[in-house]
Amino acid sequence: MEQKVLFAGSFDPITLGHVDLIKRAAKVFDHVYVAIAHNSEKQSYFSLEEKLSLVKEALSSISGVEVIVSPQGLTVDLAKKLDCQVLLRGIRNAQDLEYEAGIEAINKELAPNIETVFLLPDPKYRYLSSSMVKAVFTAGGNIERLVPNNVYQALKSKQNQSN
Repeated sequence: MEQKVLFAGSFDPITLGHVDLIKRAAKVFDHVYVAIAHNSEKQSYFSLEEKLSLVKEALSSISGVEVIVSPQGLTVDLAKKLDCQVLLRGIRNAQDLEYEAGIEAINKELAPNIETVFLLPDPKYRYLSSSMVKAVFTAGGNIERLVPNNVYQALKSKQNQSN
């Protein structure tokens, strides 16, 4: 049976920490779905279409990965629809673990047959988040080593358009 995993997130923007987790998941699972969620309640830096394009390009060299748009609703329901046996979550620190453990417990109630696997990122990415990337970039810091090159170029382009 093909082992499928679902990794969902807003990816606004995708970081090298995300890419690291996805590369490692692709070594363990036969098929990795990367689902881009869009929360209309949150102010996104990139549109859903831009995120889809950026994430697809950033992950294009990793075999067994499929980038999709997550429909409105629960991630665990999307996992069922895609016939995924596993949800993948990245854990950077104790706060992430506490938050994700609560979500895992609820998901277990909703879908007892779907497991959640937690992966720690490479130590050089343990501090990295999309929010941090946006904050550093907005403050004029260099984020070139924090995001894929296509994302860096897209951020610079957006910055130039707004100036």
